[in-house]
Amino acid sequence: MTEMSDMLRKDRPLNVYNKLTNKSEVTSGPSNRKQVHDKNYNDKKKQRIQDLGHFVSRGNIADHINEIDKMLAGDKDTIVRSIIREKGKAPCLILYSYSQLEDLKHLCCSGLSIIGVDKTFNLCDMHVTVTCYKQMAVVMEKTKEPPIFMGPIYIHDNSDFDIFSNFFNHLRVKLIDADTEQLFFGTDEEARLVKSMKTAFPESGHILCIRHLKGNIKQRMIDDGIDKKDRESVLDSIFGNQGLVHSDDDICFEVKCEQIQERTKELSASFHRYFANRVARTIRELWEGPTPPGYFDQGWTNNNSESLNHVLKSAINWQSKPLLDLIVTIQEIVTAQFKDLQRALVSRGQYRVADSHKHFEITATSWVNKTVQERERLTKRFKSYIPPDKRIITSTDGRMNVIKPRALGKKIGQRKRKINERTTTFKKKKD
Repeated sequence: MTEMSDMLRKDRPLNVYNKLTNKSEVTSGPSNRKQVHDKNYNDKKKQRIQDLGHFVSRGNIADHINEIDKMLAGDKDTIVRSIIREKGKAPCLILYSYSQLEDLKHLCCSGLSIIGVDKTFNLCDMHVTVTCYKQMAVVMEKTKEPPIFMGPIYIHDNSDFDIFSNFFNHLRVKLIDADTEQLFFGTDEEARLVKSMKTAFPESGHILCIRHLKGNIKQRMIDDGIDKKDRESVLDSIFGNQGLVHSDDDICFEVKCEQIQERTKELSASFHRYFANRVARTIRELWEGPTPPGYFDQGWTNNNSESLNHVLKSAINWQSKPLLDLIVTIQEIVTAQFKDLQRALVSRGQYRVADSHKHFEITATSWVNKTVQERERLTKRFKSYIPPDKRIITSTDGRMNVIKPRALGKKIGQRKRKINERTTTFKKKKD
């Protein structure tokens, strides 16, 4: 039984049963599979009692909510910040740490990173809406790209406007002191999520995942029986270099939109109505509204959210977990991310300090010689530092900011200084 416990810490009960059965004699070994499963259950139960100091009933979702409520009422450190109860609906949970909120204020509200929002499934008995952003203070050691950090998380059952509004209104209150005009949310086309987000943050920007937008349009044309060549032609007229999204003004937009509608009317009456009633309106809202630089050229996708969803599902071994276990897993991931962020200051862990923050980097010896208060101040300055925009020049009295000229008055391809550059004007030959 001791060997069984050791093996269960590293492997699944079925694999443990098979290994012990093959290893043992006919008259020895596990009695049946139930014995291994019971041993696994009892070992985890003892471990929970040891960690929490008391027995935790985990029979159903009500027991889980009851235990989470105790955690909120007590002094125990937890990532759960709010339990929302509404009549006739399952409870909702809002999860975040104060470090995550600080990152939203410094990185996302300053326009350095977009908040991706995506609902995922099969993590527990409820839906999980995950937010994410790019941590610009560090880069991954291997790829040299900013890592994707987990933001506030919403665990809910219903997915209507009221339920999503509880989450975004909560964030609105927590970000009340921040300037959210440069804040951008990136989502897919889930209407109720988008509506609740825009209601809570009317001054902030909203962009759609170009990949989802294209995919939905393409799938609708496939369902309507439009052949491949015509599908590609329609998508190019919308998203191509000379397409609808790259219109120069309102007149160009209207003309291109009318041309596409005439084209879709010939292809399919059903898709024509879909484009006129939904796609054209959605693209106009994106085209008229504020968007990050290069949004239509490069296209924003919610690949970051999908990547984070993959991390969560890998952490739970692709199996739906009880609510309490999922919360513990999320808290471990968030804590590890910010621990690695701090370790980057001394070139440890999987992150390295970005070039824009190199002046914060110190040696491990210097870190050890600092007091706890000095380390906390250094970490706080490191995380809250916003690099100056290199395109902006400030006047000597500090009252005027202007965009720096790109060409600096030079000719195209000129490499020498202007004082040394020789220009030649060729005289016209007389006839």
